[in-house]
Amino acid sequence: MNGIKEPPGFLSLEFHTKFFPALLWRLLRPQKREYESTFAGHITLEYPVLAVISIAAGVFGFAAALGSGSTPGWICGVSGVGGFLYLVFDSIRSRKGYRPSFEYFRTIIFLFFVFIGITTGLAIATGYHFGYGLKVAAGVAGLFLGYVTGIYAGLWVQYLGWMAALLDIIAVAAIAGMIILDIIMLL
Repeated sequence: MNGIKEPPGFLSLEFHTKFFPALLWRLLRPQKREYESTFAGHITLEYPVLAVISIAAGVFGFAAALGSGSTPGWICGVSGVGGFLYLVFDSIRSRKGYRPSFEYFRTIIFLFFVFIGITTGLAIATGYHFGYGLKVAAGVAGLFLGYVTGIYAGLWVQYLGWMAALLDIIAVAAIAGMIILDIIMLL
């Protein structure tokens, strides 16, 4: 398993103080191998392109169909949604019989859930007009909730196959937006 040992129990102190921080450190700062292609570990270009085309066809097709009752719009919209659903199911099917492991833990998805927890806590505290101290406390509570759900999400998103790489790209943009939003809510 590339140097990643079997994890201790999730509810154990060793998991959260030794195993998981070491795993995150190893995944965020990977070791250089002797020679590795720049394309190693990447998905083929066709899948993301087909996913974007399917989404665009669905959005623009349904916009035309609902706006003016266009028959080609309905055909394009239904084809786009159908194509995207096919790609999702094909991606999930490609992982049939696969068991998620910490070796392929999705760090970006974990961080997305941590930041969405912080942002949710801050948003709730801001919505109720709490003071600065309670905002920070709500953000910390959200961080802990995001930490726990992020660990599970980082494992289970592996079932999505190559679609998990697309989620990583979307999650990076969302994390950047949430950081900005968090700063604004704290001010």
